[in-house]
Amino acid sequence: MIKKLKKQPRFFRYAIIFFMVSCCIFLVSLTFTNSCELNINAKTRKVQNEITTIQSDIDGLEIQKSELASFSRLKKVATSKGYHYKQGSTAAAAVSDEQKN
Repeated sequence: MIKKLKKQPRFFRYAIIFFMVSCCIFLVSLTFTNSCELNINAKTRKVQNEITTIQSDIDGLEIQKSELASFSRLKKVATSKGYHYKQGSTAAAAVSDEQKN
């Protein structure tokens, strides 16, 4: 093959060498970008799993917060501290927007 290349014009030889070098650079860059993409995908998956875990922890804490702020829990804590709740002592009024004007 080298003898055949020497018989070709100089421009043709340089074109073939340039083509081979370009192909090698293309393959190396393609491999590099694929490895970078895999690395980024793995990190993204890890972060998404952490977000899911943290979101479930937040949901669990919200449930605990609502349980601790419930009326029965407040009544139990107040009773244990010595306070007494009278059923008729509180009143609530709902005012609509029409009644405000």
